Amino acid sequence: MTSIHERLFADAAQAVLVFDPADGSIRYANGGAGRLLGYEPAELLEVTISSIYREQGPELETFLARVVEYGHGWTRDLVLRTSNGASLPSEVFALLIESGAQGMVLVLAGDRSQNRRPGREPPPTPAWKPFAAPPRTV
Repeated sequence: MTSIHERLFADAAQAVLVFDPADGSIRYANGGAGRLLGYEPAELLEVTISSIYREQGPELETFLARVVEYGHGWTRDLVLRTSNGASLPSEVFALLIESGAQGMVLVLAGDRSQNRRPGREPPPTPAWKPFAAPPRTV
């Protein structure tokens, strides 16, 4: 049976991950995530989201807490770690999605290292401001 994630993101060039915010386990990874990080997509299902953002525990926790609280988030301040330990500055968009009885986090991540020019620092990430949350119905 093909999941909705596979139908939507299997052929996307950008890295797409779906993970459980309760334990950080990656539940889905597309081919773009595997290529970017140097893993087979099935191998990514055996690691946690924190392992691909090694050494950034507090920053990752703060970002993910905002995603869970507000339902979405975006940052250029996290650095991905590939399977061989290389660092990749990344741009990350995350969205809280419903998946059964619990929420999952959908992550779209891209490599920003190709956008850097020698001798030029990237602009700082703008101050984070949440969108107004839509009213929730019960």
